[in-house]
Amino acid sequence: MATMKALAAGLLPLLLGACQLFIDPAAPPFDDRLVLTRLVDDIFGDLRDETEMTVLDNGSRHFLLVRGRDRHGQQRTVAFDSRLRVRMNRLHLWDQDSAFADLNGDFVVGHSLFSGSDFRLLSDNVYGDPPPEPPEFPATGIQTAAGTVIVRVDSNVLQAGPLYAADWSVISTEIRNIPLNADPAGGFEWRSARHDPGRGRSGLVLWNSEIKRTFVIEISAQAAAEMQDGSFPGGAHVTDELPHLIISTNEHSPVFYTRRGVVVLHDRREHRVYHRATGRRIATYEYGNGGDFSFAYSPDGKWVYSMDHSRRRLYKARTWW
Repeated sequence: MATMKALAAGLLPLLLGACQLFIDPAAPPFDDRLVLTRLVDDIFGDLRDETEMTVLDNGSRHFLLVRGRDRHGQQRTVAFDSRLRVRMNRLHLWDQDSAFADLNGDFVVGHSLFSGSDFRLLSDNVYGDPPPEPPEFPATGIQTAAGTVIVRVDSNVLQAGPLYAADWSVISTEIRNIPLNADPAGGFEWRSARHDPGRGRSGLVLWNSEIKRTFVIEISAQAAAEMQDGSFPGGAHVTDELPHLIISTNEHSPVFYTRRGVVVLHDRREHRVYHRATGRRIATYEYGNGGDFSFAYSPDGKWVYSMDHSRRRLYKARTWW
């Protein structure tokens, strides 16, 4: 009897460990669509809080930006190329949800300018020192025939300007204010901005606290130019003139603007895709994995990246719809 008790005592930890493996499987979401994976435990430490991911595309290359805490507890932003190789690794780089590609195909993140080919740092202050009209972030840039127009949101107003040339010299310091929407009167908060170079459209993702809805507004190069030079219809609201989508989401639900639809992460367990024009849900992906993940979709809608916070493993997969 004593032998049986000892045997049971020895087996119990093994059985509990097996149960834990069963409850927390190693398979990531989209495991049937995976094309690349790599460990990032040499870069990041605790990724459970404040981890952000976004994909930047300049039409010829795309990069994944990941911001999270490194092994020393400091906030760090890392740029991975399409092969998941590290191309940039910096402390305290913010405003990645406002990042954009300029007229040369280089990337602006915050005030810094990075090469669109390999993410080398080109300038620590692309707007000048001091800039003639410093952008109040969050803000993004939209490429037009005239130059790069800086776009930002202030409550119920969309501000367009200043206008910069390809070499980042100032063409115009004019800033135009266009009301976003007639009803509700206010409460818009910036969530993210993405540019799809394949369609020449940018998508602004805004949360409206008054009606508890997410607005996704499409801005073309022509519309951005008209906003900045004053030829946008006088007195018109942005949502009267431009394509937009109103989606019922939670306040902090991640929303991704892509060429093939708007993706909403519902409770981080269900990925819902909405048609950009009709707002109809066209696809849903559910996963039951017990892990803790962050996600990012590429603007062309072809790729989805996921980060396993616990195992500190990064995955790249093809989208499913």
